[in-house]
Amino acid sequence: MNQAKIRLSAKEMELVSDPDFILTKNNVLNKAVLVLENLCTSYSELAKEKKEKLPEELNLASSKISRGENYLGLPYRVLDYPAIFSGENILAIRTMFWWGHFFSITLHLAGKYKKRLEYKLIQSQLLQKTGFHICTSKEQWHHHFETNNYTDITNLSEGQLKNEIISKDFVKLAAYIPVTDWDNMPKKMPEQFRHFIEIISD
Repeated sequence: MNQAKIRLSAKEMELVSDPDFILTKNNVLNKAVLVLENLCTSYSELAKEKKEKLPEELNLASSKISRGENYLGLPYRVLDYPAIFSGENILAIRTMFWWGHFFSITLHLAGKYKKRLEYKLIQSQLLQKTGFHICTSKEQWHHHFETNNYTDITNLSEGQLKNEIISKDFVKLAAYIPVTDWDNMPKKMPEQFRHFIEIISD
């Protein structure tokens, strides 16, 4: 066995000797869940304002918070509300906390929902005004904002944006707020959610 591979660095030894590190981490993750729960309450009120114009099958009474420890090596928490995941047909608004990076909010459309909303997306002026990014990757289950996954919509021409919307089986629009802006989350995220609800409303 290579002893060098199992020796701890000074920083690793400091962390492994300090139980407060894990306790603090757990406390932060619990608070992230509380943020998502509070956001869900705000989202629900906004969604109900548009209830009559949203797809009938979209259940506004149901939400789901998922927990994980290893998205690219780091913990995360995810709220899906509202959401339909039915095989290739997806209509979901996902809010994600990713440790060390951001809170993000994503509109994910695939299958018949993507087809239904393609033209509206192409014509929407909201996309140009609200700091959204569009997924330019062929992989729809990546969530980071590196340039090989998301592009700021304002960097695309009208033709490029149209191509991104039409050329794939899915569309993902997203915005993010750095974790350092934690205290402004309750105000900023519902505004982005409102834009997404406008997009998916008839």
